Amino acid sequence: MTRTFPQLLTLLGLMACLAALAAAAAAESAPDGFYSLTPNGIAADETAMLLLERSYYSGETIYKGSTGKPLNGACALHCAAVVISNLTGEAVSGQRIAAANNRDIRREASWTPFVSWGKIASAFQVSFHTENMAQYGSNLKNRGVKTAERRLRKAERLAALLGERSPDGGLIVHFNSSGQLNGSGAHRHAVVLMGYVTRDGALVDLLVNDSSLPAPEGVCVRMSASSLPESILGARKAAQARERGDNLTMLLMDYAVSCRWADINEEKP
Repeated sequence: MTRTFPQLLTLLGLMACLAALAAAAAAESAPDGFYSLTPNGIAADETAMLLLERSYYSGETIYKGSTGKPLNGACALHCAAVVISNLTGEAVSGQRIAAANNRDIRREASWTPFVSWGKIASAFQVSFHTENMAQYGSNLKNRGVKTAERRLRKAERLAALLGERSPDGGLIVHFNSSGQLNGSGAHRHAVVLMGYVTRDGALVDLLVNDSSLPAPEGVCVRMSASSLPESILGARKAAQARERGDNLTMLLMDYAVSCRWADINEEKP
């Protein structure tokens, strides 16, 4: 059943209460690599909505096998590590994800950060699913939905998918400065959606796990305060947007091109 954003808000409010009751115990027993989700920068008139009380963080350098050379541009591999670790409760490092992703490449020096989701899924017994957010936004535009409303609806759609499809792992969201799913934008980044921030019942920001920021900040940071504005818009445009008082999270919705979630495969009898 598809839920509206207000319905989801009520549901997540109840879940947040339950998560708060378990947070102290979870913090004490959290295995290595997992952190309690304590978002910073939440104003007195705002509410942070989170489905998980803790999350794995992946941001360490990933290497091309044993070559000692960094595998750059590996944000999506970090995202997969976060989602799979959250689902299984086991710390699955970005290096393990990279090895599974490159298992058919003979020379370690030729390892790539471009993700083969099927390889990762089979290696860790999960299933990945995706939604084309670029198309979602295009459909809204074709129906005459204005830019500001279109951005808000995309953000609300991501929040709804987090609650409906990926409450146990997080939602991987891909950004491309071209605004197109298969575009050739110069700036790309992926983060894991952990929750969102509301004010007076309205969504005002998203909460993400960002591998470009060190832990613990990168474990759960407001999207507007994450690395996304600079990495997608560029430092100059991001600074100009801040000076104008733009809502950076909503502005970034123009460049959210897809999202992906995972679930654990059921064992066959």
